[in-house]
Amino acid sequence: MSCEHCAELAEEVAWLRSELGLQEEASEVHRLELSLDLPRQLARLVLRLYRINGRVLPRAQADEMFGTLAGHEEYISNITSVHISRLRKRIGFDSITSVYGNGYCLTKRGREIVRDALLIREAA
Repeated sequence: MSCEHCAELAEEVAWLRSELGLQEEASEVHRLELSLDLPRQLARLVLRLYRINGRVLPRAQADEMFGTLAGHEEYISNITSVHISRLRKRIGFDSITSVYGNGYCLTKRGREIVRDALLIREAA
């Protein structure tokens, strides 16, 4: 068993790690905004796609990134489609693939573009 002080320290360490993760994500989003000339929502979306490393981002998770409109889920789904379309125009139509009935995925080319954008701004 651990003491009360140890439990408090463990809780504080967990909180600090989560804060550091949020700051790191904010930094990466900012780098993508600058490097790829993206608005924040598109930068967040492309970063999410990049982080799952070639796997499919389910449509429902993509929809959740853009909020909720109680009783108007079809609008959120349309908003996601619009954001994906805008993202394709910005980073290349061949950079994101739609997996019918499932979601979206960055292609190898898309991952290279995002990786390079993150590295360029990191080195600067």
